[in-house]
Amino acid sequence: MEVEEDERGLRVLDVLPGGAAARVGLESQDIIIALNLENLSDFNSIDAYKVLFEGLKELHYLCFYRKYSIEHSELRVNFKNRTGLGIILIKRKDSIEVDEVIKNSPAQAVGIKEQDKLIELNGINVKNLSLKDIASITKKSNKVDLVFIRCLKIEEQR
Repeated sequence: MEVEEDERGLRVLDVLPGGAAARVGLESQDIIIALNLENLSDFNSIDAYKVLFEGLKELHYLCFYRKYSIEHSELRVNFKNRTGLGIILIKRKDSIEVDEVIKNSPAQAVGIKEQDKLIELNGINVKNLSLKDIASITKKSNKVDLVFIRCLKIEEQR
């Protein structure tokens, strides 16, 4: 895996097919922000690289940002035709989270998963937005850019 420093963590530039990073689901352009509950932004760049490469050997927990660009399409939901992205969001105390990904939707096609946390929509931080505000923004254009945080608990299957 090849990475470079990013203001939020370490950006993945390349992932070796079949390597440790690929096996845990990392993709090119993901930004790793935490390994084994250690926030990479708490380290200088040299120490962050050490934490990353040592952490991949004994990885139990991983958090990263992933950006998606999605276009609206026709969906069939509850026997009705609708236009949308194919995700149902819920507002939690501290975040906006994907509650459901609709089968055969644009969201499913790009790999959005339940429990992903939405942090940015078309360059706007969503922390203080309502679900109604988010829906309004997504309906204004055919294509939206979404940034999610995904945290994974890594099983001992390596």
